[in-house]
Amino acid sequence: MDTRTLVAADAIAVAELWLAGAHESGVVDATFRPRVSVAEYGSTLREEFTSGTIVGWGRFSPSNELLGYLTARVSEASLEFLPAKYLYLLDLDVRPIARRRGIGSALVQVARLFAKERSLESIEVSWLLADARATAFWRRQGFAQYLARARSAAVVESPR
Repeated sequence: MDTRTLVAADAIAVAELWLAGAHESGVVDATFRPRVSVAEYGSTLREEFTSGTIVGWGRFSPSNELLGYLTARVSEASLEFLPAKYLYLLDLDVRPIARRRGIGSALVQVARLFAKERSLESIEVSWLLADARATAFWRRQGFAQYLARARSAAVVESPR
């Protein structure tokens, strides 16, 4: 298997894998229903890879099939806080047939090296706590909760 930086030409393969992962997340939380097609999201990713807005890494089979990917963005703390750059992990998806082979862990290690080489303060990631598999994975990677983001159903009264 080969691990390399993602480029614009990888955008459609990443979008396909992302859409499959989004559908899996939708089983856990119905709000994760994608509103974009593979072509639309692929176009967005192509622009972001080209402009450098996001960075990513992919793990590829010997036949160059994308088995898994991780995308990230270098971010800065809000203006209200001390300036600190960090790496925010956006999406990590691995094809179901390639799971449990260390691909996700290897991609996280590449992201750690990227952050270290750029002297970034930390690495942050968000995941659905209701997704037991995702929670177990990120905890194995050494991530712990530092901020709670909660959701409540809106209560809307109709006007009379």
